[in-house]
Amino acid sequence: MSPISKVDSSTSNFNCNFPIWVAIDKHTPQGRAAIQRAGAKLKIPYNQLSWISFYFESAKVNYLVDSPWWNAERKWRFEQLKISESYATGVWQEASIIIEEDLNFQTLKIYDLIKKIG
Repeated sequence: MSPISKVDSSTSNFNCNFPIWVAIDKHTPQGRAAIQRAGAKLKIPYNQLSWISFYFESAKVNYLVDSPWWNAERKWRFEQLKISESYATGVWQEASIIIEEDLNFQTLKIYDLIKKIG
């Protein structure tokens, strides 16, 4: 068995352009609440907006590589939600602005913590 290489964590290369607000997504109470509030404002069901968020932002941030499987999965998911890709794109253009603004305070707190570590 080969040894596991040591990994050094560092914030020296931290890119402040990283959309920290995306990390506060549906997996946190604040993120779920922000998605719910944006959905209510835009009259979009939470389940739809949560999936739209995943396909348009979370997957991008996680550097998921475009692939035939991924494209088929996204198409299938949107069909299950009874929405089109163009509809989802338009929704995300509006919702992402609302969610980002809603999570601004939490984003600034996380950014400050990252700066303190580095």
